[in-house]
Amino acid sequence: MKIIALTLGFCLLTNFSFSQIKKKDLNGIWKTNNDNELLSKTDTIKFYRNIKNCYQTWWTFEKKDFKTNELNICTEPPRISGIVGKEKLKLRKKDFGQIIEYYQNKNLIEKFRIIELIEKSEPELKIMRFDKLTEQKLY
Repeated sequence: MKIIALTLGFCLLTNFSFSQIKKKDLNGIWKTNNDNELLSKTDTIKFYRNIKNCYQTWWTFEKKDFKTNELNICTEPPRISGIVGKEKLKLRKKDFGQIIEYYQNKNLIEKFRIIELIEKSEPELKIMRFDKLTEQKLY
């Protein structure tokens, strides 16, 4: 009986330890610097609510919708350079943390591991790009 209680307690603890970020925590517009297409070249990406940069990539989270925009806000009017078909993000819990799966037109395009979500006066979301070939456990 004690073994069953310990096992259930451990399962609940691991479930709660990786469920710290919910979709509603991400609602709104998150912006990242995209000079020289930085978003597609780096491993670790930092998103902010407000940044002062001409070239930005926006991730817009709404209740059921998600969309990305690549903007040059220093032009008049601001130019949108990237419009994709149907986009979707899914949050998944793995044994090594939470993952964001990015889909375009129902095809899995990329995976990101959530490193941290800092909620302060200037919120910050830090994610890390996964290698497309492997999804290895971190010990």
